[in-house]
Amino acid sequence: MKIIQESDDRYKLLDKIYSYNFTSISIRYPDGYLDYFIPPELVLKDANLGDSIVHRIESYNVGDNLVYPNKLSILLTKTCSLTVQELFDLTVLHINDTEDRPKCAECGIPIKFSGEFQRGYSRHHWLDNPSRNLFCNYEHSTYYMHHHLDEYPHMIYTVDALSSVGNDPLKQIKAAYKRSLQYEDLTDESSFYVAFTSDGFKFGISIDSGSRMNHLDCRSFKALYLENYKVCLLEYLIKIKLFELHQLTSEYVPDNLIKSFKSNFKKFYQKIINLTLEEFNGINYKITNNTFVIDRF
Repeated sequence: MKIIQESDDRYKLLDKIYSYNFTSISIRYPDGYLDYFIPPELVLKDANLGDSIVHRIESYNVGDNLVYPNKLSILLTKTCSLTVQELFDLTVLHINDTEDRPKCAECGIPIKFSGEFQRGYSRHHWLDNPSRNLFCNYEHSTYYMHHHLDEYPHMIYTVDALSSVGNDPLKQIKAAYKRSLQYEDLTDESSFYVAFTSDGFKFGISIDSGSRMNHLDCRSFKALYLENYKVCLLEYLIKIKLFELHQLTSEYVPDNLIKSFKSNFKKFYQKIINLTLEEFNGINYKITNNTFVIDRF
């Protein structure tokens, strides 16, 4: 379906509309504040909503059409008859047909729009995904990366590491920890989750907790969002401790060990919550050089 129909006067301006890009629409100032720019070529009706002035191209003046993030959606509807998703399609992806929207690189199904211009069709900030490969869930992203090592050379280490640990539980825990650090920037946000599933109580980490929740068929699901390095270390420490105390090698926790899990979660959470990246790098160096460092905690 066309976003702007051929009968619409704006259709003749598509080349100009396509000249915009992410950073010309999403304007971040040095002090951290964010404005959005609504291209005058898209405006059908002038509007003045407080300190947000939106003008058509005929009446546009430099400085107009800058709007606060919390007013973007309502002003797009009021002045352009467009949604945030459609603005993203036109000015960032440069497409005018909904059939051309991004699809999962693994299975080909359409990717759900995040609802935010900053993220677009991505789980994180749009500019943080230079490959532009998008995935409908965590499992498909992992599978694709492992089978396209030419596109994701950092995953070569992960494949080699997993194939070399054998059946040693501690080495498996460490290999999983190393693998989890490969996916995202250490200071980006991911989640540590706990869930009651049809197979029992489970804990783990995910960059897409919503997809993971649906995949697990949960009766209940809770997620704690922290920087990636804290999430990865928290999971690692709990796994090591549960193996040390109970020889537990699974992320599924038997009913009689849930109390132990909760106790260790609380203890390690208090230890890592204020951990700086510099401190983490020192700990990570020890872990990756065959020291499990559980005694520090």
